[in-house]
Amino acid sequence: MNRKLKQFTEVLNSQSSIQKRSLFGLFLAILLIDRIVALVNFGFVYTDIDQTVLWNGLLDYSQGIFPEPFFYGQPYNYMLESLVAVPLYWMNIPVYIAMPMTTSFIVLLPFIVLAFLFFKTKKHFWAFLTLALPILLPVEFNFLTSLSRGFVQAFLFLPLLYIPLFYPQKKGSVTLLYITSALCFIANQSSALFIAPVFLFVFTYHYKSLLFYIKALLVLPILFLDYLAKEFYTSHSERIVHPHANVGFSLDTFWESLKTYDHFENLFPFFSSWGIVYPLLFILLAVIGYRKSLKKEALFSAAAFLMLMVTFAIPKVQERHDEADIFFTPSRLFIVLPILLIISLFMVFKKSKNAYRLTLPLLALTVVFMILKNNHLDRKIAHILDGNIFPSVKNETLVTRALHLNKIALKNDIDLIVHANMNGYEYILDSYAFNPIVYHSRKDEKKIISVNLYGDRRTWLYSSSLPSRQILLSGFKIDSNLLKPFDHEIISDEEIVIKNNNHSTQELFSRFNLEFKI
Repeated sequence: MNRKLKQFTEVLNSQSSIQKRSLFGLFLAILLIDRIVALVNFGFVYTDIDQTVLWNGLLDYSQGIFPEPFFYGQPYNYMLESLVAVPLYWMNIPVYIAMPMTTSFIVLLPFIVLAFLFFKTKKHFWAFLTLALPILLPVEFNFLTSLSRGFVQAFLFLPLLYIPLFYPQKKGSVTLLYITSALCFIANQSSALFIAPVFLFVFTYHYKSLLFYIKALLVLPILFLDYLAKEFYTSHSERIVHPHANVGFSLDTFWESLKTYDHFENLFPFFSSWGIVYPLLFILLAVIGYRKSLKKEALFSAAAFLMLMVTFAIPKVQERHDEADIFFTPSRLFIVLPILLIISLFMVFKKSKNAYRLTLPLLALTVVFMILKNNHLDRKIAHILDGNIFPSVKNETLVTRALHLNKIALKNDIDLIVHANMNGYEYILDSYAFNPIVYHSRKDEKKIISVNLYGDRRTWLYSSSLPSRQILLSGFKIDSNLLKPFDHEIISDEEIVIKNNNHSTQELFSRFNLEFKI
């Protein structure tokens, strides 16, 4: 009798296990569908100026070329998104598809890894909730995190911090804590929002250990490499087009920030404008954790609250442009908040025995909200783009213009394309987009230099473009009297080919009363 009962129990457990795996797969599938919808309707369709700079990083990295250590033209912010996208580019996936795919993968990685970790430790409801959370966030979150802008690259390393966080006494956890924290921080300084709570939590287990403090030396090699990267710009100051903004603290900014209620927009479930709830939630969870005698866990939430309060005093962090919408919102620096929230909730309520009963309501809510938030996407996207002052454009427009310019270039054996950028951003985007679109990752073709008249972030192109025999001017209207001394052909109102040029490029443009310079 006991044997039959045991066999029956095993069958039930097996069925339950299959059911839970199926639910996990279903939540994961919904998450991927939600992201694909955003990519197809927005991420693969629109591009802004910073993304096109990353496109150039992808083209260069795919060919083993590393002109600068950071985001071109500035002494900070690596381009890890471009590096991770290289395999996709090698597979002939267009740059405007490969980059948003990579950024989306990086953003979702910490959620998926955390969900697997919960599932493996039989915290099934928490696994499902972790996968559901990105779906329950406003659709603007999907758009924001499909923009390749260099704000999510710390997410590549962040999942490694789960090991010291959930296994603080495990051998090697402290070592991993220091190394991963350093990697996250140099990838994105905003990752300090996550590093600080994790670090303090692990600290409570090891503060009496001398080895814990000695292992801090492990961060030195990583910080030294970061220092060398910054030193590159000290010795090549001519490469700096966009200097590092001073990240200081201001009490005036702190008090002003407390008066506004639009912090962390688009990062809170369901409601785009409820981000201000985050600090209140973290302090509430800290209090609940402390009252439940979960002092270490309470410290985690308290640290998250304090870190958010610190950001209220940083002018650079609080800087916003209301007419740029998701393209320049402070939220781009706080994308880690949903992950902080799910971990804080788990730490306080991890012993709840009835959580799994909420799985089916959670599934229903997730499906319904995904449908609702992705309904009428065209209207929501139009609202985001309407009046947006940040330079953005449809990818198909850039592709059409790049192929058009390439046709002219091939016909006239062009060496150099110079794009006018005195009349807005249109030709700047053309300049950055031309090579990544036309030449892809192939190494066997002659590369045409495509550069802005001035201020191009790829500063090395100015010296490498001297001299050039056949030059295509894109976006210029030059007086016919100035053109007379040169062998030239007017292709259209704003496209001119200078043939058999025997002047330096600077001299050529000086004769047009224009300056060709960094």
